[in-house]
Amino acid sequence: MRWFLPQVKAEIEQWAANLNSLERVSDFQQSQAWKTCFPKSKKRKKSLKLAFSLFIDWCNPFGNKLSGQQASVGVIALNCLNLPPTLRFKFQYTYIAGVIPGPDQPDTTISKLIDPLVTQLIQMNAGIRVVTPKSPQGCNVIVLLACLIGDVVATHKVAGFASHSATRFCSWCDCQKSSISFLCQGHPRQKRSTISMSIDWRDSRTLAQRKSIVKKTGIRWSALNRLPYWDPVANVVLGIMHNWFEGVLQHHFRRRWKFGMSPIEQENDENLPDSEEEAESMDYEVHETWLFKKEEEEHIKRAISDVKVPAGITKVPFAIVTSYGLGRNEGSKAKLLLDNLSSLTICTNILASRCVNEINCNEFIKEYDNYCQTSQQLFMDITIVPNHHYALHLADQMKWWGPLLAISEFPGERINGWLQKVNNNGLIDQMNETMLSKFCQMQRLFALDSVQRKKTKKMKTPKGLSCQMRWDTIHIFETSIKMAPYAQERTSFKISETMRLSKKPPSNLVVYKKAYEKLDNSFAFVTNILQIEIGGVSKTIICGDELLEVEHNNVRKKALTRLHLNNAKQSWKMIYLDENQVIGLEAYRELSSGALGLSAASVLHRTIKNLDGLGVCYDQSIEDI
Repeated sequence: MRWFLPQVKAEIEQWAANLNSLERVSDFQQSQAWKTCFPKSKKRKKSLKLAFSLFIDWCNPFGNKLSGQQASVGVIALNCLNLPPTLRFKFQYTYIAGVIPGPDQPDTTISKLIDPLVTQLIQMNAGIRVVTPKSPQGCNVIVLLACLIGDVVATHKVAGFASHSATRFCSWCDCQKSSISFLCQGHPRQKRSTISMSIDWRDSRTLAQRKSIVKKTGIRWSALNRLPYWDPVANVVLGIMHNWFEGVLQHHFRRRWKFGMSPIEQENDENLPDSEEEAESMDYEVHETWLFKKEEEEHIKRAISDVKVPAGITKVPFAIVTSYGLGRNEGSKAKLLLDNLSSLTICTNILASRCVNEINCNEFIKEYDNYCQTSQQLFMDITIVPNHHYALHLADQMKWWGPLLAISEFPGERINGWLQKVNNNGLIDQMNETMLSKFCQMQRLFALDSVQRKKTKKMKTPKGLSCQMRWDTIHIFETSIKMAPYAQERTSFKISETMRLSKKPPSNLVVYKKAYEKLDNSFAFVTNILQIEIGGVSKTIICGDELLEVEHNNVRKKALTRLHLNNAKQSWKMIYLDENQVIGLEAYRELSSGALGLSAASVLHRTIKNLDGLGVCYDQSIEDI
């Protein structure tokens, strides 16, 4: 803490000052969970309160191949949630509390491994004095553990719950495995009763008594329950990376749509699950029948590859709706399939959002319920797995934590990926020490001032002018933009901390506001980006080809609106935009004539929103630290 805090105290205070209490929650410090962590207290009013997340997960240091050597090494990492999202999960601000040695994952003895960490957290919650540049006499710092992050296998093991193959498998409600197919939440678990039953498990003298308690309640002891403020139910995050993206979505496309998962391919699948326990309890059956013909499957895959998504954003298969034409096949099955996929897409968009509110959470509940109901009608012998039940709690998770992407497993998995690449001698009993020392060395390197300095690139001055305009020969209207006699052309332009537009795909479709008009958003393809001087001030002018909205019948219009999709065609009309008019980027797919019942070519596009509130950081290199 004495090494960490002096570097970031100013950023923590500045970020807290920038946050405001809007209706839409964009950061953990605006959430209900944050208010519960730090209730108002006169005694601690002048103290600096820091909340940390705890990530625990395991990886195979020899690679994720079933045919290779099998072992598990775990990482225990903490991150300060008070930091701005752009710094929060960077390696130099990550505290590696330990690397759990292999070759196997610990069972209930995991509590013994995290006991020393819990003891330190208890001491730091009482307050410690830390000297910073602004507080040479030292400031009082209070530290608490706000949340546990990881996949369900890890969080259940660390928080003291039974595995998802147990009778009472859910850590958020009292649902039984026999009732999982009903897709309904059970009675919510409570903090007091959960801790009480975990103490009963700890104080049991025989193994039979402990097994009986786990079977009856699904609860065992966790060292985290020693923390006086810890809530084993509310403080555990349902990670959307494993639950939704690798769980519900993968199950939908691989198991229900049968994409790339023939019975033979399933036997030769080289993707290793996170654990043997997960592989046994969350496996799925592959049916002999196929939902799509081979040519239909290939058409859908080509449609996905045609989607242009702005740089830095993972592709989402929303363009699949065009493969069924929104009306080309008016059969009931095609409509039901579109309804099913639309609900799944809307749920994914909400979970991937950087801002959420009560309306978004309620919409998720409605759309996920519709997805489950339409799936029952569409797919034969449907299999309901624990991930489908856990997803019922995602709306409550968003109401409690805010945007779940900001506290997901992605940063922790990047640490696992980095540790897998550490050179070692292959001795599993020494590997954890090597990984920890190498990570600490890398952190110190990133923290050096000489490495942190960003390379500044001077703007190139134009070498010679092909022509120069005579302003005195042209009548200039009062509302006209007065430009310099020459300009420098650029290939891209940064419009915010996380968005950069370009002249070339995939970041060349922008959404903008028209000057002097209070209308809806407009859209344009970028053709040129010009750097000019106006009144001694450098300005960027974006030249573009404006898009015009295409009219559709009520059925198609309703389907497009539900997915927040727009359909437009190029006007071939050149427009000029000030850099402040551009408000975002669009993901799009160019459609040929005949698509969506149109005689001419068009563009299907969707706005990429709220990138500035990104709660994760990109792949790091020495240059961008």
